[in-house]
Amino acid sequence: YKAQNTFVSGRMEDVRRYLLEHYLDSSLSVAAVAEEFGISISYLSRSFKEAFDVNLLEYIQRLRIEQAKKLLRTQTVQSVAKEVGFWEAQALTRAFKKYEGLAPADYKRFLEKEQTWT
Repeated sequence: YKAQNTFVSGRMEDVRRYLLEHYLDSSLSVAAVAEEFGISISYLSRSFKEAFDVNLLEYIQRLRIEQAKKLLRTQTVQSVAKEVGFWEAQALTRAFKKYEGLAPADYKRFLEKEQTWT
C-alpha cells in the first residue's frame, strides 16, 4: 500500500491497526470508526482510500472474508457469519460471492472435497 502525506498516512495506519483489532465486531462501521478517531466520515473515507488504495468498508469485508475462509473448514456458514462480524448468513454470502466468486457453502464443499483427496 502506498502512503502520500505522512500525517494522513500515519493516522490512517492507526485506523488500519484499529480495524485489524476490531473487524470481527458486527457493529463496526465507517461511522463508528470515524467517531472513534474524532474525524468526519467523508475525511476518513477519502483519506483511507488515498492511503491504501481501497475503500474502508471493502477493507473490513475483505478481512472478514479471509477469516471466514479459515473458519469454514470446521464450522457452518451461519456460525461463521456471526463470528466474523456479519449480521446474518446472507450478508456473508453476498460479500463472499463478490470477493471470492462463489458462495461460502460452495467454498466449504470445495474444501471438503480437497481434504478427501489428500
